[in-house]
Amino acid sequence: MKFAMVFLTIGCMYLASCTSTNVGTTNSDSASLSYAFGVLVGTSLAETHLSIDSNDFIAAVNDVLNKKNLLVTTEKAQEIVQAGLESAKALVSSKNAKEEQAFLETNAKKTGVVSTGSGLQYQIIKHGDGEKPKANDTVTVHYVGSLIDGTVFDSSVERDSPASFPLDGVIPGLSEGIALMQIGSKYFFYVPSKLAYGDQAPGGKIGPNQLLVFEVELISSEDSPAEDQALAPDLN
Repeated sequence: MKFAMVFLTIGCMYLASCTSTNVGTTNSDSASLSYAFGVLVGTSLAETHLSIDSNDFIAAVNDVLNKKNLLVTTEKAQEIVQAGLESAKALVSSKNAKEEQAFLETNAKKTGVVSTGSGLQYQIIKHGDGEKPKANDTVTVHYVGSLIDGTVFDSSVERDSPASFPLDGVIPGLSEGIALMQIGSKYFFYVPSKLAYGDQAPGGKIGPNQLLVFEVELISSEDSPAEDQALAPDLN
């Protein structure tokens, strides 16, 4: 409900400070700020995967601002929006699960792809000649995390800064996969959602029941200090 009210609050702020006739036709600070709020509201609503009619949305906000009688109470509006969010999540979750299953079945047949008992799939890009990390080691890696359509959601390579974290402090699929690597090697990991975030999407570009693809290069591995709780960004 708090999630829904954020949209409504920002929407009111947006519409209170602009009209359809001046946005895009003036360079005033007010118009710029108003349009910026509109971008944020629109982007946030798009990410919910809800079917939103902009005319109905604007009409409702105008009714609130003009103190007209509302078609639904605030409490009822929260219930409707919450139900809509849950319904949209279920649809996306089901779609992602089907895409994941199809991808894993096809990918498993590709030359060089190995499937483990847990359902993790991996492919060796480059062999290393170092030791394998122990379960409680801190590893340093370069990685690129992406979705099966190629969308990158996190990358230490882009930041040009390797990530260090306890091997047992990240999602199960990566913990299992990196434990298979020798220092100096590079692997592709295809991590099923059950070994990542399941239906509890962390937000951003990662949705519920979404398979994740990681390109990982293992740079080093060493015993973890007892107080070391550092985790790699977007990998825990």
